[in-house]
Amino acid sequence: GPLFDTESYNTVEKILPPEIPTIFFNSLPQFKGDHVSINLASGAEKVVDYLYSRNCRKIIYLSCPNSAIKYTNTRYNGFLCGMKKNGLNTAGTVCLTDNIFAWKKDLDKILAKDSLPDALFCHDDAVALEVMNYLHSKNIRIPEDISIVGFDDIREASLAYPPLTTVGGVQEPLVQALWEALSERMKNGNKAEKTNLFIEPELIIRKSVR
Repeated sequence: GPLFDTESYNTVEKILPPEIPTIFFNSLPQFKGDHVSINLASGAEKVVDYLYSRNCRKIIYLSCPNSAIKYTNTRYNGFLCGMKKNGLNTAGTVCLTDNIFAWKKDLDKILAKDSLPDALFCHDDAVALEVMNYLHSKNIRIPEDISIVGFDDIREASLAYPPLTTVGGVQEPLVQALWEALSERMKNGNKAEKTNLFIEPELIIRKSVR
């Protein structure tokens, strides 16, 4: 499973005997063992490339609460790379806080400007769905007035109004890669070469981008 800090890794290392095969998923690369990860940075770049192709130039990244997840920077760094690659201004990041009223206040500052941003790229679908509901309450149309993109392709994303464009398509290749890595380790033990695989996510285009 995912481990984001050395404390968690140290706990696992104490519990599991060294002869038991261990596969880390989306965890810190310095942990000893096989690794299978989703290329989150690449997925974020694909979002920016797509938004740029849809004539979106002012794109703001909305992150999740920093205390809730510790690999936020991977997606954000991919966003920055995509913005720079397309020659876009990177000074438009809003970090949401644990307090829901605080992020609404930050979003209100963006919406109060003379012109709306072309698009909001949300750290994950949960954030995107909250933002969409809030924009609906402000009578801001999606995607006519502003485009929204999420990340993860959770079930609710396809049921949103409008259906949410997002990043996903990793479930089957991820399960396959994890199983193959674990099978190889069980079969050959320490003789097997260390696995370090990245699964490429797909852009799931729906109706939330104009």
